[in-house]
Amino acid sequence: RSHEIQYDDQTGVYTITASSEDFKILHLTDIHLGGSLFSYQKDLKALKAVYAELAYSQPDLVIVTGDLCFPLGVMSFSLNNFAPVNQFAALMRNAGVPWAFTYGNHDTESLASLSKSDLNEAFKALSFKTSANLLYPYTQPEITGRNNQLIELRGADGSLTAALFLIDSNVAAPQLTGALLPQNPTDRVRHIAFPTAVWPHNACDSVMKFKANLLGK
Repeated sequence: RSHEIQYDDQTGVYTITASSEDFKILHLTDIHLGGSLFSYQKDLKALKAVYAELAYSQPDLVIVTGDLCFPLGVMSFSLNNFAPVNQFAALMRNAGVPWAFTYGNHDTESLASLSKSDLNEAFKALSFKTSANLLYPYTQPEITGRNNQLIELRGADGSLTAALFLIDSNVAAPQLTGALLPQNPTDRVRHIAFPTAVWPHNACDSVMKFKANLLGK
């Protein structure tokens, strides 16, 4: 099914206007692509599994919540975090399914081939203006983290049906020090800075005011 997708350069918000009331979202995470000759067989299995899930569920949108790449040297036989992004983007482009992404703790490891800023630019180069199916924001809200974004889902009449917030938790394991992530989920939430935590609330206020204006209230 084809849905209209628009991007606002000023706010960094994508708006999907659904062509039907039945809108299906597929959530994928921790695909762990190595992107090297040594990880080829595992990568192929992972990509085939993703393709099978796409074929089975027929989603209108895919959300990938981190660890698309796994540049962990000996553990993944690769330090490459550029090839996996290109491989997955090509799969999604050929499948014709829009997708969005937010970072995990392995996508930009300390020894990875691309730094945080470089990988951010790589995603932008593959994003909507180029591919028409990767919903990666070119503009960021002024809060902590990368790729914090809002995706609006609207009906054919312009009414808001859902607001999807993708938030960078800033939980990146300091691999070189050997430290572990907090086991208590509450401690992990503390990585989200206060301005980031209140951003969805403020954004929702703006969205609802916009909706009210559309309704003439």
